[in-house]
Amino acid sequence: MIELILTDDTTGLTFKINSSSTLGRDQTNEIILDSNFISRFHCKFFIANKNFYVKDLHSKNGTLVNQKIVVKETQLQTGDVISFGAPENTFSIVVLETADEVKPGEFFLTHRMKIAIAGIICILIIGMIFFTMKRSDNHEKTIPQTIETFQEIPGLRELIKMTLVRLGEKPEYIDDEIVNSVEKFVQIYQKGTTYRERMKEMKKYQAVMYDILSSHNLNDDYIFIAFVESGFDTKAYNRNSGAKGMWQFLSATGKSYGLKINKKVDERTDLVASTEAACLYISDMAAIFGYESFLLISASFNCGDGTIRAALKKIKNVKADRSFFYLYKEKLIPLETREYVLKIVAAIVLTEYENLKNLL
Repeated sequence: MIELILTDDTTGLTFKINSSSTLGRDQTNEIILDSNFISRFHCKFFIANKNFYVKDLHSKNGTLVNQKIVVKETQLQTGDVISFGAPENTFSIVVLETADEVKPGEFFLTHRMKIAIAGIICILIIGMIFFTMKRSDNHEKTIPQTIETFQEIPGLRELIKMTLVRLGEKPEYIDDEIVNSVEKFVQIYQKGTTYRERMKEMKKYQAVMYDILSSHNLNDDYIFIAFVESGFDTKAYNRNSGAKGMWQFLSATGKSYGLKINKKVDERTDLVASTEAACLYISDMAAIFGYESFLLISASFNCGDGTIRAALKKIKNVKADRSFFYLYKEKLIPLETREYVLKIVAAIVLTEYENLKNLL
């Protein structure tokens, strides 16, 4: 484990950072500096390959390391000097390697998840045996389906909980209400043809998309944003909003992330260019909301980061309750966005179930 220490040599103000953290004037940042030269969301500190990096979040006055403007991610080392917007906001840097700390709840959670995984596998095996016997008994009457009906998925509720934890959601917010909500959309996917049709389209593009996601250090689950947005239709067009392409970029947003959009060319319909732009957008949202906040990042794709930021401001204890499902339960984000994220989670859960089943 590594730790970054920022020290203002003039005032003695010190910040210790051991995880992804944003710095700025806004109260939702982990590091808050009240200065007119600092933007609301000024920069992001994060760990990659056991090193600390800083990324400027398009701040007005810039971030400088050793008097050089941060254009891309810049690695930080002991002895570096970092400035935020003005010389008076200058800090010296120390990077320390510390012993990994095991918190009381961490082993229990990991142990419980291992037990749950073993339980799910056992239930799946029993369920598959039962399903095979049932199908054999009714061979002439039953037409086999690609995906079992909702009631026939064994261990589904535990799989939903485990998937949500893996996606960065806090276990204390994953109650029966949340599980039931995800379960409802799993059932909708199973009863209709949407899931199978979109997965068929996904197979055409997933190799290219996974490579691009990987090049931006983003996990494969983000591909399911395109699953919900357009069903992987590169020419999809929303007449109401003007959003276009697989990732459903608005014209202004697409241009801001480097897409060429004019009367002759519209790169929102280009698989590679639009996916690159989507990854840049996701990376920016991750820098604001945290790389572990998959659900908040996904929500921002639907309603915009401004809506999510405004919702987070309404939370009294934002550091403790920085959770999509806290916003969900308090109805601080639109219903459309709440259901949008549930659809993404349901698609991921159903895909994980299919993958688990194929391993047996």
